[in-house]
Amino acid sequence: MNAQIILAYERLYKSTGFPAVSITALSVESGVALETLKDWLLLEHRNGNVVAALGDWSLATPQEREHAVTVRGEKHLLVRLESWSNWRMEGKEVIS
Repeated sequence: MNAQIILAYERLYKSTGFPAVSITALSVESGVALETLKDWLLLEHRNGNVVAALGDWSLATPQEREHAVTVRGEKHLLVRLESWSNWRMEGKEVIS
């Protein structure tokens, strides 16, 4: 797991009060390159640790639309980390 991503997710979740966060915001907040982040999100989605959400495309910026991840043929703007608090406590592998 990437500690940078998990900590960034935690900050975004706490600041917005919503568990589903923008992929764009997560990339900016974590400092992780977008393609690296997207690869990690898709891997963790396949492992059942990340839930992708379509989001509201009418409210999304062009950048958020561009940063969407494709799951089962549909583009998703938002993600939710299922076990983020457990990941931090378990000290999982960090991608740099």
